[in-house]
Amino acid sequence: MGRGPARRAVFEDRDRIVCELHDLVIQRLFSGGVRLQLIARQVPEPGAVQISTVISDLDHAIEEVRRSIFDLRPPVA
Repeated sequence: MGRGPARRAVFEDRDRIVCELHDLVIQRLFSGGVRLQLIARQVPEPGAVQISTVISDLDHAIEEVRRSIFDLRPPVA
């Protein structure tokens, strides 16, 4: 058995990880950010500012996960 099947298995595993990261992690982070935005509207100013900081942190985490996803994808031949 050559390197072909092993390499294909790695790419298939990467594809699975990419899908899971997108479907589970990014969607949950985004959903949490949206819920926090709704809560921030109901909270007095000092708390709303802190919540906005958390939302910004979530946005940065989403971007980091997206960059990681693109790094996992095999280069186009």
